[in-house]
Amino acid sequence: MRPDNLDYLVAWLQERTGFALGRDQMHLVEGRLFPVARKFAMGDLDTLVSELRSGKTSDLPVDVADAMMTAETAFFRDPAVFAGLRDRVLPALVAARGSERRLRIWCAGVSTGQEAYSLAMLARNPALGLDGWQVEIVATDVSRQAIERARAGSYSHFEIQTGLPARLMVENFRRQQERWTVLEPLRRAVAFKEHNLLGEAGAPGECDLVLCRYVLRSCAARARADILGRIVGQIGPGGLVCLGLDEAEMAAQAGLMPLDGALGIFVLPR
Repeated sequence: MRPDNLDYLVAWLQERTGFALGRDQMHLVEGRLFPVARKFAMGDLDTLVSELRSGKTSDLPVDVADAMMTAETAFFRDPAVFAGLRDRVLPALVAARGSERRLRIWCAGVSTGQEAYSLAMLARNPALGLDGWQVEIVATDVSRQAIERARAGSYSHFEIQTGLPARLMVENFRRQQERWTVLEPLRRAVAFKEHNLLGEAGAPGECDLVLCRYVLRSCAARARADILGRIVGQIGPGGLVCLGLDEAEMAAQAGLMPLDGALGIFVLPR
């Protein structure tokens, strides 16, 4: 790829998604964008970027952004974090919101949906006492392809075995040949939406808990600060933020404080 086209692609991705593509990551560009070039019958990546610059092919920006996004996720990723959500965070929110009997949770940068479905399975635990409550779990991602997969709720045998206990697998999924599909009660528990964290509109509104895990570390510093600021702006009184295990320093820069005894959970100082 010509240097000027690579420079354009780096700036375009950062502006559109916040993703900080290093000049030493050409292998990512080639591996992820050659299939897009073939889909649009383009002979090479310079042609693809030239077409992206022109703005003439309306579906191309969506496919380029989708291809470049990292889609690493799993059910109950970081079990200790989900244990803290189950044993500490959700019970505290239930106690605090008892008069309203309403919880709103936002999973931002949810990729293919495993994190949101994991949280929904936690919330359905009868021990929490959420029966009769209005529990809204909104899951968003900038990738249209990822959101379509999350809505479909269909996972390979490898994906279903990565982090998901056997009991919850049997209770919440149905096997169809070589894939496992989310059963309807769990599917209805999550609303999946395409949303850009750098966009001005589309956030779910005031939330009690926001999960935005392992999104910030791939963003440029300016985009990271912007995204964290938007997330903090969505937190209601007494609300919490859950970030990746390596994102504590970023949380501190946004004025968030770690919650004692709950790994990866942060609160706004009073």
